[in-house]
Amino acid sequence: MSKENQQLKNKEKSVFKRTGRRNSMLIGVATALVLLFVVYMNDKSDVPTYAEYGIHMALDITMLQSDAPESSLAEQAFNDKDYATAAQYLKILKDTNPDNKIIQLYYGITLLEIDKIATATTVFSAISSGDTPLNYTAQWYTALGYLKAGKIDWCISVLQEIPSGAAEFNKAQALLARL
Repeated sequence: MSKENQQLKNKEKSVFKRTGRRNSMLIGVATALVLLFVVYMNDKSDVPTYAEYGIHMALDITMLQSDAPESSLAEQAFNDKDYATAAQYLKILKDTNPDNKIIQLYYGITLLEIDKIATATTVFSAISSGDTPLNYTAQWYTALGYLKAGKIDWCISVLQEIPSGAAEFNKAQALLARL
């Protein structure tokens, strides 16, 4: 073999060695980035969110048992997810029907939806402190308010108070398992 051919072969080997090292390094960096991305995505998907659990029953005017014009406007706004407008009408209804716990509950839900969490939890607290069938529903929404606010310890505390006989018990246990 001529000297020229030998030098050419050595040069080719050198190029392949450098390319091989560079490819190995790039593959290593790409693998590390993929692993970081997978860990990040898995970590994010395990955290429960308010949106996953903040699912409400439609507001039904017959449940309100009110002939006030605000009733139908509140129902339409709530069911259209226009919670700011619904809150305005439900506040009027709540003020004129202070004993109606259904109106209070839906008013609290609208406040929760428009991020007035502190006021919403006050409304829910008033409902859950009384002796009504909506006690545990109000507790459930209180817990959701704390979840939305990022107060996980408070959320857990409220969820643990929901008894096994309550309609919200299974939802509360499912959320507790994820927290």
